[in-house]
Amino acid sequence: MRKDAQLLDSLSPIALAVKTLAKKLDDTTMQLGAEAFAAARTVYTVTKTPFAKAALRSDRQSEGKNCDRAKPGFLARMRNRI
Repeated sequence: MRKDAQLLDSLSPIALAVKTLAKKLDDTTMQLGAEAFAAARTVYTVTKTPFAKAALRSDRQSEGKNCDRAKPGFLARMRNRI
């Protein structure tokens, strides 16, 4: 019984340290997710502006010129969606 009490006394600080580390890891993961979501929202918002549509259109056209493996009808369908 004494060994159990000593073991409990020895493991309690370790358990506390592990819980603290797990909490910090969880907090960091949540913050990283929030930052990634905010960046995705910014990109989504920017792509909805009229200025972005022109830039995206020119990027798509230049990508189409550099793409050797694209099927002929695929690029036409993509341009029609803009």
